[in-house]
Amino acid sequence: MNSLNDCHPSQKRKFVEKLPVVGRASEARKHVSFQFKQKHTQSVNDDYIPINYEEFLKENIETLNSDRYKTLVLFPPDDIQFHRIEHDYRTLIPTIPSYIHQQQQQLHSLVKQTLLTYSSSWTLIEFKLQQKYGQYFQQLPHHHPLPILNSQHKFEIDSLTQDENNEHLPTSSSPSASSKQLPVILKQGFLSLSSASRKSKRLYGQLCRASDSTFKLNFYKDTVKSVNDQPKQIIFLDSCSLIPKLNCPQSLVYTLSTENDQDLEEWYKVLLQTTHKQDQHGQGDSRSPIDENHSDTKQSQNGLSKIVETDDMIRFEREKDHIDLFYVYEQAYANPPPSLDDPMLEQDSLIHPTISDNESTKLRIHLQCEEFKSGLSLPSYANPEPFYLIFSLYDVKQHRKISENFYWNINERHSSETEDIPYFFTKNNIQNQLLNLNETLFSIKQPSDSIFLIVRVEKLLQGAISDQVEPYLISESNSEKQAQKIYQQTQKYKQKFGEKFLMPFAWGFKSLFKACTYPLEINHSSVRFYRQECLHLNDESIQKYLFDSMSNNKTIKLTPLSQMQLQIKLFQENRLPNNCLTTAYAPLKPFPLPLTCPLVIECQEFLTTDDSSVVDVFTEYIHHLYLYPKSLKYDQQKTFAKARNLCIQIELRDSDSENSKPLKCIYTEYNRETFFTHVYYTPVSHHCQTPQFYSEIKFNLPLVLTDQHHILFTFLHVSCDIKKIFNTVQEKELVVGYAWIPILKNGRLNNEECQLRVAQTLTSGYLKFEQLGLGKTLGPDIRWVDNGKLSRRPSLSNQLDISPVNKEMMDMDTNLKALHAVPRSTMIEYLPTLFNQLFKILLITRSQDVARTTMRVIVYIVSELSEANKQSALKAYIRYTYALSSMFSKTVHEELFLYLSQLLKPVCGDLSKDLAPCLDVVLTEKVLKYSWFFFEISIKSMALYVNDRSVLNGSRISRFPISYHESIEAYSDQLHLYMKSNETQRSLIKEIKLANKYFAIFIKKCLSLMDRGYIFRLIQRYLNEFKQNDSRDIYEMKFDFLRILCTHEHFIQLNLPLIFNYDRQGVDIHLEYQLSQSYRSNHFLTGLILAEILLNLRQVDLTTRDRRKLSISLLRYVLTKHEFDDRYKQKVLLSVFYFYFEIYNRDED
Repeated sequence: MNSLNDCHPSQKRKFVEKLPVVGRASEARKHVSFQFKQKHTQSVNDDYIPINYEEFLKENIETLNSDRYKTLVLFPPDDIQFHRIEHDYRTLIPTIPSYIHQQQQQLHSLVKQTLLTYSSSWTLIEFKLQQKYGQYFQQLPHHHPLPILNSQHKFEIDSLTQDENNEHLPTSSSPSASSKQLPVILKQGFLSLSSASRKSKRLYGQLCRASDSTFKLNFYKDTVKSVNDQPKQIIFLDSCSLIPKLNCPQSLVYTLSTENDQDLEEWYKVLLQTTHKQDQHGQGDSRSPIDENHSDTKQSQNGLSKIVETDDMIRFEREKDHIDLFYVYEQAYANPPPSLDDPMLEQDSLIHPTISDNESTKLRIHLQCEEFKSGLSLPSYANPEPFYLIFSLYDVKQHRKISENFYWNINERHSSETEDIPYFFTKNNIQNQLLNLNETLFSIKQPSDSIFLIVRVEKLLQGAISDQVEPYLISESNSEKQAQKIYQQTQKYKQKFGEKFLMPFAWGFKSLFKACTYPLEINHSSVRFYRQECLHLNDESIQKYLFDSMSNNKTIKLTPLSQMQLQIKLFQENRLPNNCLTTAYAPLKPFPLPLTCPLVIECQEFLTTDDSSVVDVFTEYIHHLYLYPKSLKYDQQKTFAKARNLCIQIELRDSDSENSKPLKCIYTEYNRETFFTHVYYTPVSHHCQTPQFYSEIKFNLPLVLTDQHHILFTFLHVSCDIKKIFNTVQEKELVVGYAWIPILKNGRLNNEECQLRVAQTLTSGYLKFEQLGLGKTLGPDIRWVDNGKLSRRPSLSNQLDISPVNKEMMDMDTNLKALHAVPRSTMIEYLPTLFNQLFKILLITRSQDVARTTMRVIVYIVSELSEANKQSALKAYIRYTYALSSMFSKTVHEELFLYLSQLLKPVCGDLSKDLAPCLDVVLTEKVLKYSWFFFEISIKSMALYVNDRSVLNGSRISRFPISYHESIEAYSDQLHLYMKSNETQRSLIKEIKLANKYFAIFIKKCLSLMDRGYIFRLIQRYLNEFKQNDSRDIYEMKFDFLRILCTHEHFIQLNLPLIFNYDRQGVDIHLEYQLSQSYRSNHFLTGLILAEILLNLRQVDLTTRDRRKLSISLLRYVLTKHEFDDRYKQKVLLSVFYFYFEIYNRDED
């Protein structure tokens, strides 16, 4: 605290100017105080043993239980609560297949663990009062607006005028008073003065108040440099009045003007107040006796009422501006303790495993399809033939598809019989709504103005695209005649060929967002349609066209369909709408029944693995595979003469035997009478031997996949000649080749683009065929089309939540180091499963090398997820999913501390030298920086360990073995070793500070689980390593450590607010009012705070100035925390704590 004489002259208090100069007596007092403080400084650091907390409670439990204030000494019995809650699914019904238990033996261990993660109940450990009372800043009354505090506190004596102030200061006759009273300057500045006798002249004006309480306005030629400067002119204001308007003779008027309006307004206000005071003063002196008698009579008549009114006014004025003592220090709100910024102290109530990190940032675009008009119509039908529409989103700048397809069958359908529809839909009679589903929900985590909505239009196969589009390009003069003709022709095709085969017809697009707007606004413009070109069907061609049109490049010429209209609605959803289905047709919460709105289905969003920040943790069972046929090159083959109208029949089979059948696992498109089908047919390009494809085939893969599972492609020539007579189905659908692709490749899912050979016939055992090179083959003899040239190009993509595609993850049990090669996005997606497996390995293994490698991998994964801003996913795993405590007599918390200390231990044993040969700097930095994760895992493991052994309500002394205590002590020693090393301070100071805070939070939570006496000794051991001559960074870490400990929710109970040294005669009670070893032992945490305050206040050198501030702020934090603690509203209860601080006053006196 600065002395008053050290203040800036403009900030000095008025009474300070009157104080005498410090003399010899003051210097002597300072010298004696310095000698006293130096004498007692060493006594504060005397060693002492903290109280054996558990033994004391054990010996005095009966007395404490009968005490009326036992809540101030004993922890509440339900301080730690254990909750086991059922897994909270996003859906109303579980998505995991019911036959999972029948195939458990055939599943990979990682798949088993993944399924277990999705179905297991959650285990929550809650420290009941920690979130509310275990932190400082959360207790401040934020729900009330904070008062507006002045930057400088004003005292009443400072607001007095000079003469009024003199009443409280020595008089002029006093030796210490000034011999001459100087005038008080109220306002000064340049003014232009004019009157009737002189012209306007610019002078320096100074408004003063003399010692006789009169006011005068002095004018000088220039600014006043000394009090001895004589004014050129003086205007005495005691006989003047302020006249805004000239309504009196000019000879009696002085005109003042300024350079700007602001100065004029300021001078006007000051002069108005001055003249008003003069008037009041004159009126006060000239009151008549009649007025005085009248006033006395009135006062005597209403004396009682005036007294009451005065008391009420005083009370009102006091309460109006009353501010709580702790509000005065505004930095308590502006600058919260830095330890509260740590991830271990954030509110966990907002974290939930089923809520993704991107839930608040991603956009939900609701698409509602209303009507489609082709341009031709009949009186009874809006369109002369059935049309089918496909909607999807593309990002043309990134050249990728970002959503799966949504299929809209505009032809209204009603069905009384449905196949393989889940019982949920039939029970609630909503299967008809499924048939006419016309709404979908797109999710966009990476919004951009380059996202387009692409609409494809398909129709029944009837011939070439150009021939089928031509009627829709004619004028409207004979449109009804053309529509009738198309209708009749379509009916003939449906009778002869059915509705199995479709053909591309048209496509349209619209930009999803308006360009150059932030935030992005939905574009509500209409969709423009064009004829589908046979050679530009695939996604790449359309994306190239849109990208070129955005870049104003030359584009291909398209044929517009101006009469085709599509009416849709696009709007943004802030939350998940009611009656929504997942991409697997599972009902999402909330799903009110009966339906309150039409059904909406989610569309799966496709993310790039490059940006891991938008990837979320998998929380539900999804086992989908997406297949994208690209192209087929059949123009050079000579095997099949009739291979023009090419179509691909796609199946998923689990065997290559002759009698194998396709699996019913392909999602249907337009026909939702059943969710799945055995076979899929791509649209047909008429008379095209090199067709391109845009189809998206979606598979619901079986739970157990083997090497026999494969996708079979059957190439068909489909005849659409209406005049030709067909005797068999084979004549309509002529097989012109086969190809296949295995689902698994080298033991993992195949998700690559590849080129395939086409076989003429399908031979039993075809999966065993293998090309060895040099013309040699292995397996059955297969005859290939076009001599086995690669002519088929499919692409596979997956959305799998149970089977990782990375071989490194599948082999993690045997090769842990390979996990470093796993992409960050995969780590995020399988986070719970990955950590559960690694912690099991840590407990199962008997090899220290394997355990050390496991710890390195865990550190690496935590660092990768933290760098991707996935701390909330890590916290959700700890809070909900983690439930492993011990296996084979080994515990997770003990293993973690054992190997954390080993990872931090330098190889050379001396950190004073170069760091490079002593330790792995990168690993050490990660261990220190992300140590909070291991501390939180250890805390939950300890709680589960105590609960499993049913010793939560028993003695704490023997809860944890001595080996665990030694592991914690070893870690604290390693941490201090890094603090004391100059090399590590320079390179790892930020990480060391974080590790110190996280360790303090861990120790604070251990006070609720472990032997509190041992924790006190551990705290003392840790703090004793800090010295008085430590650097600024080191002693700041000490106060951070203390501050976090003092935020414990049971700080009062930990200090044992009891009088220990007391007998019936009260002989030794004075020991409770001294900062003695006995006091510090019995009231441990309070003793630490007071000892730091006393030690730093007694030091007078400049190096302890920051320490004083830190120690006093620590005390203020503790006082503020308990001031706003609603558990101690009765101050009589808290008074037993406040008497500790009398020590400070007594020692200083």
